[in-house]
Amino acid sequence: MNELEELRLEAYESSKIYKDQTKKWHDAKIVKKDTGVGNLVLLFNSKVKVFPGKLRSRWSGPFKVMDISPYDTFELWSEEGGTFKVNEQRVKRYYDGDDKGLIEVFYLRKPLPEEESRIDGNTYTEPKDIQQAFLNYYMQLLGKIKPISKVHGPTVRTGKLIEEHHCRALLKPGLLGPGRGDITAAVIDFFHSSQLLKQLNTTTITLIPKFRSPTSVTEFRPITCCNILYKCITKILCNRLGEVLPELIYDLLLFSKGTDTSIMWMLRGFATFSATTGLQLNRDKSDIYFNGVSTEVMGNIMQISGFRKGTLPFKYLGVPISSKKLTKNEGNKLTDRLVARTRAWGSRHLSYAALLGKYTLWLAAKKDHLWVRWINHVYMKDGDWQNYKAPNDSSWSWKKIVQIKDTLKKAYSGDLWLNGTTNYTTTEGCKWLRTHKTKVPWRHLCWKSLNVPRCSFIFWACVQGKLLTRDRLLRMGFGQGDDCYLCGGCAESHNHLFYQCPYSNQCMRILKHMLHCSFPVQRMMQWYSSGRGRSKLQSKWIAACFVGLTYAIWRERNLAWQQQVRVPKLIVIQSMQEVKARWKKMNSSTLKQKDRAWIDLIS
Repeated sequence: MNELEELRLEAYESSKIYKDQTKKWHDAKIVKKDTGVGNLVLLFNSKVKVFPGKLRSRWSGPFKVMDISPYDTFELWSEEGGTFKVNEQRVKRYYDGDDKGLIEVFYLRKPLPEEESRIDGNTYTEPKDIQQAFLNYYMQLLGKIKPISKVHGPTVRTGKLIEEHHCRALLKPGLLGPGRGDITAAVIDFFHSSQLLKQLNTTTITLIPKFRSPTSVTEFRPITCCNILYKCITKILCNRLGEVLPELIYDLLLFSKGTDTSIMWMLRGFATFSATTGLQLNRDKSDIYFNGVSTEVMGNIMQISGFRKGTLPFKYLGVPISSKKLTKNEGNKLTDRLVARTRAWGSRHLSYAALLGKYTLWLAAKKDHLWVRWINHVYMKDGDWQNYKAPNDSSWSWKKIVQIKDTLKKAYSGDLWLNGTTNYTTTEGCKWLRTHKTKVPWRHLCWKSLNVPRCSFIFWACVQGKLLTRDRLLRMGFGQGDDCYLCGGCAESHNHLFYQCPYSNQCMRILKHMLHCSFPVQRMMQWYSSGRGRSKLQSKWIAACFVGLTYAIWRERNLAWQQQVRVPKLIVIQSMQEVKARWKKMNSSTLKQKDRAWIDLIS
């Protein structure tokens, strides 16, 4: 696959996620605003918020802080109005004139020789000293080249190791793209030669203070400015590592007894790990939590380990971790994040055609837009948009826009969308597309409530012909053969794997026998749609079992190349047991005598 093309398609989403996570991490380090009694503050005037413009300021003042209550209520004083009270959210610090912490240089405290993370009262004023302070900090953070100890083989083999498929992911061949342009050629050359020019292997780091008057390196936010070649190469390498590292590296939570001896043995283990791998423990990002430990022992442990004392609860994956049982609201935070990610994915991908419809409207109305003028100059040449046909040598995206135009043309009356009853939006376009698509006969069989969701998805992909069978992979340039994994006799296609393969046919015969029904597999859709002689519950059970068996056959096919294929009766029984377990979980009403007798018969 063309890795540069993947970068182009995923760049926006990956960049947005990275920036959001980086901003969240840095914002957590920002110190709370230093507003105290006697300082001057500005007051946010919410009444001016409704009047946009640069001539009206939303902040009034300054006012002097007279008192601050324990509940962050500020008592302000002004010469005109006397004293009054406001909430903390409506005030911000007012700086009158130059502040001593922001002159032409940043003052950094000098670290002690024995421990550079400790700070004393000295300051740096020379640019060379400031530069050296930052270099020392990052050299300590990233580690130094040191001789490592010999690794104890039996101990290492007890954990996860890099396997053959990990090596294939890390040592992929060079890029398979056409190699057009200097950037693509330079990236391909790096992966062939493993060398990069020194002029390209450079990075500019801009340091932005997190608040006024920073006093240490950690109080600056580093912004890295890399060139485009460096970014492309780094992204490709990160994508390869991303396939391997999640299986080998994970967050570490260590538990021990609250004694000096236990902590000493744990630190000894850390020292052994560092000596054999060269990796150092970052104490600034490590916390230690206590429960049921005396104050004296707690002080000794903190002095021995050098860790910070953490307080419960702490958050992991957005969920607070504590010794108590999670409440419903705390568990909902993780669920809300999953739902938000799912909705964001759906808005980007599921309404793809409706999004392109916006561009067809621009072209029809000849909107004054740079992209419209460029399209008119390159493709349309002042032609008629309604009857325009995309040439064969045009780009894939332009062909898609023209195809969507031909689909949405039925909803237009001239330049008006739906006879002018409403303006075109992505939502309206998506609704119209959904109501004007042909309904397929297998929709009721696929999306029944009793179906296991993963089984419904595989069945949907099977009916659509979207599963990566061996014949499709061979046409895409992957693999060396197309023989069926289950029978080894014919080419593996959708039609053969699920309808003609002897293994699949035997599974279907066993399923029909256990369900006490008779129908040709190829005419399953018509037989199910007729609904003759069956109750609603029986129809749901038959649909769920048939869809579940389709998933089971696909799963056995995927596992066939690395282990022996199980007997058909075993996977049929397992599929029916999954349906029965889901039915018991969802069932909340009384059964009719006929349905109960039928379930007892097939069980």
